[in-house]
Amino acid sequence: MGKLRIEGLDDRVVPCPQCGGGKLHRILAEYETYERDHESDIQVWDQYRLVECRGCLTVSFEHSHQCTEDFDADGSLADTREHYPAPPDELPDGAVVILITDIAQSTELTESLGDRGFRRLSKKLETELDHLVRVHQGVRAPGNVRGDGILALFRSAWQALSCALYCRAAAEESGMKLHVGLHAGDVVKEKATVYGGAVNIASRIVDLSAPAEILVSDTVRGLARTSTRLRFKDRGEHVLKGVAEPVRVFALLDHDSGGSVLHVPLLAPR
Repeated sequence: MGKLRIEGLDDRVVPCPQCGGGKLHRILAEYETYERDHESDIQVWDQYRLVECRGCLTVSFEHSHQCTEDFDADGSLADTREHYPAPPDELPDGAVVILITDIAQSTELTESLGDRGFRRLSKKLETELDHLVRVHQGVRAPGNVRGDGILALFRSAWQALSCALYCRAAAEESGMKLHVGLHAGDVVKEKATVYGGAVNIASRIVDLSAPAEILVSDTVRGLARTSTRLRFKDRGEHVLKGVAEPVRVFALLDHDSGGSVLHVPLLAPR
């Protein structure tokens, strides 16, 4: 059984499986299926999307969401979103993974493109990054303005690292490069801003990253070891301004353990 929806769908930017880099995809339709597993007597809903790449016009059918009906300890039915919970509506506080980006060589780009040209390009990229954050179940902190970049918060290292890879691809597709840094720790929210020592460390890590490089703290690397197949290279300990103890940072490698170029599925289950 199923239901097709073809209205109210948004465009988005993701790497195309056919032609490579990040392309603007047009969502043609969403299709929902639901069926009951007769052995467990549990209802399962799946949502799929039919998307078209505006670059090479490839049309693909992708799984985007799953929700199952399960049982609580008392035997009552519980609705659990196993893979992709709805994105939070407000800034979280407490323990989070912090992602910060900044456009590399912005002064040189402004010189070559002009003030208006660079502003137009950077705003377009910001819109794309904002969408990628929401797709990966993250929340932007609009009050934490850093140059031409963004600050976003995630509840898992996998979500944050996957988002970082897609953000870098989106920037390169636009002809730009990003400095990217990630750290994990407690934050305190205040209106549209978050603050705390963990935010300061993430900000310093971004300063260490080369253009198009994704640097993470040892804390994030440790969280990712059991939830991803990503590999990292030790960049050593660094004394960061305003931070009492040295922080060890790692660079996210562009190849998996088998030597293949990384391809992280959008919204891949943890």
